[in-house]
Amino acid sequence: MTVLSPNPGQVVNRWLDAAIGCTLALVVATVAPSGPLRKPGEMASKVVAEMAATLDAAAAALAANDEDAADAVLDRARAGEMDLADFDQAAAEGLAVVRHSPFRRRHMRVVSGLVDLYEPLDHASRNLRVLARRCVVAVWRGERVPTAYQDLMRRLAEACRFIAAELGARRLPTAARDRLRQIGEASAHLELAASISAVVILAQTRSLVADMMELTGMDYLEARELIPEMD
Repeated sequence: MTVLSPNPGQVVNRWLDAAIGCTLALVVATVAPSGPLRKPGEMASKVVAEMAATLDAAAAALAANDEDAADAVLDRARAGEMDLADFDQAAAEGLAVVRHSPFRRRHMRVVSGLVDLYEPLDHASRNLRVLARRCVVAVWRGERVPTAYQDLMRRLAEACRFIAAELGARRLPTAARDRLRQIGEASAHLELAASISAVVILAQTRSLVADMMELTGMDYLEARELIPEMD
């Protein structure tokens, strides 16, 4: 009877191969996922920054009573859906990385917080599209939108830019709450216009303020409580 025993040299080689393979896997797990962890914050920042630019463009179109500019604002607001879809995908990828990489678990709170931003961003995107459509209607009908409403939109745009910067730095934009609260309070003391389109634009601006407050970590009811009813 012949007994076959493995070559001792082969055993050592296989052990070395396994050790090297494990080492490389650990290195890849440590280094490679950094991109997917950064991307959700970058994409969320891009979405909010584009909302800011759209609000500024809408106010400018109303001020100039420019139909072409108003149409461009609506196109811009609709295009924001693609950025939102990209953010959703990036957030899902980032969450998968922190769940499967033991070296990235410490980022779970930050990435999970970014994932939770999708819902308020989606609401904000929808409200912005309604606002943009009303800007088109107002300009087309020649309905006057008070300058105070336009200024409110610009103030909100500035707050959105601040939020975008915070998200880009992977920080929850809690520091934006005070300025958002001030914008909400200011909106409550504006005189209601005679134009239906103007009233809708004001209402959508107020809704956007609430959406931005949710981005700072508040829930919807908390956000609404900080925006007083109209005088």
